Amino acid sequence: MTTQTTTISIPARFCGPVSSANGGYTSGLLAQFIEGAADVILKAPPPLDTPLTVEHIEPGKNVRLMYGEMEIAQATSTDIEITTPLIPTHAQLRAARKSYLEAAENHPLPGCFVCGPDRKKGDGLRIFAGAIPDSPVNADIWVPSQDLAGSDGKIKQEFLWAALDCPSAWATRIPLQDSLIILGRLSAKINRRPKPAEMLTVAAWPIKTDDRKYFSQAVLIDENASTIAEANALWIKITDPNFLQFLKTGK
Repeated sequence: MTTQTTTISIPARFCGPVSSANGGYTSGLLAQFIEGAADVILKAPPPLDTPLTVEHIEPGKNVRLMYGEMEIAQATSTDIEITTPLIPTHAQLRAARKSYLEAAENHPLPGCFVCGPDRKKGDGLRIFAGAIPDSPVNADIWVPSQDLAGSDGKIKQEFLWAALDCPSAWATRIPLQDSLIILGRLSAKINRRPKPAEMLTVAAWPIKTDDRKYFSQAVLIDENASTIAEANALWIKITDPNFLQFLKTGK
């Protein structure tokens, strides 16, 4: 029996590290082939501007992303449930963004599509999820732009996955100027795809730490205080100096 395949390519605009794709964006692309909530395991840095093959192992329930013979990621159907924390006030959100940008010179991946301070408005998502004062939550306001919408006028799900990604890393609150954590796994459920110009709150918080593994959760909340997307994330701290150098510089 021949496995059904689909070819995709990730434009360089959607990078995380310099020479590989943002993990959340990649996970969201793969999750579009899964019915309902999806669990995505990332096994290697996704290359940019390169034909990649999606193998439909069990259509709608189990797919994997391949670069030649190398498995980049696998997505399976799942179910998740998250208890949303207290939603930050606008004053708290402004303070959190301010603290994030004040430390921008220490950002390990300043060109990241989601959270990179070097990305201009209209290019990157510019989600700057700083620490909420006196709270375990990191958060920011995100107003998605028109160019992120699909043919139905709603924001494509890969951008919602991307928005859930980086804030869940910053929520671990480990010093990143001298190290780096990479996304190992992201499970997400999209309850509603918003329209462009909706004002959304992106919030994330830590769950636990196990040696080099950091677990966190994230949500997207709309102006009616409804959770429109939610995620569990696993981040892995990089200790190999050569791999760390590659992720930061592409060399």
